[in-house]
Amino acid sequence: MKTKNYLWSLLTIMMVAMLSVSMISCGGDDDDDFTPNSGGGSSTNTGDYIATTQVKTVKIKNSKYAYSNGNSSSVPDSRIIYEDYNMKYEIGCYLGTVAIFPYVREYSRWSYEYFNYRNIYEEGKNVGIESVGKVSGLSQITTYCNKEETYSYPELQPNYGYAAQFMTENGEWKHLRIYVKDYTLDSQGSLETVTYQYQLY
Repeated sequence: MKTKNYLWSLLTIMMVAMLSVSMISCGGDDDDDFTPNSGGGSSTNTGDYIATTQVKTVKIKNSKYAYSNGNSSSVPDSRIIYEDYNMKYEIGCYLGTVAIFPYVREYSRWSYEYFNYRNIYEEGKNVGIESVGKVSGLSQITTYCNKEETYSYPELQPNYGYAAQFMTENGEWKHLRIYVKDYTLDSQGSLETVTYQYQLY
């Protein structure tokens, strides 16, 4: 009788221990570190380049080809610097110019705004950028862009500063300063890559 009780107690302890181990091992499956747009869990977070008041640095290839079909595949290298549900902006280098590419959500997908005039923003005027001349760093860019022209991109120059602005879906203007920190040339002497530093201010 004692042996039967002992075996029953031992079996009960083993079952409780196994149940506890299974609960602990499953405890990490609820994506505690999930954040919007991250994909959840340990997925790569594409928000590393989202513009904030912290200084961000990015190296980007110069796009040597004009847009042909209205989608981002025409620009081989750009980074998302802002995104809400209806608007998205990417920073890039387009034919040797400092560029911010605007996208608008239409029919549930992103559409490059140059080819899209049927949106809530009149005439697509929701991003502007202008040169402020030669500077020694981001902190020297203190003036704000006052242009509202989507497709007027200034020519890229080393050690130059640029003041940019873009509009959110709520109609709020965000101000971005950009500094051309470095660049590389290809074997023909054409601009190959550019390194930007940028920051909301």
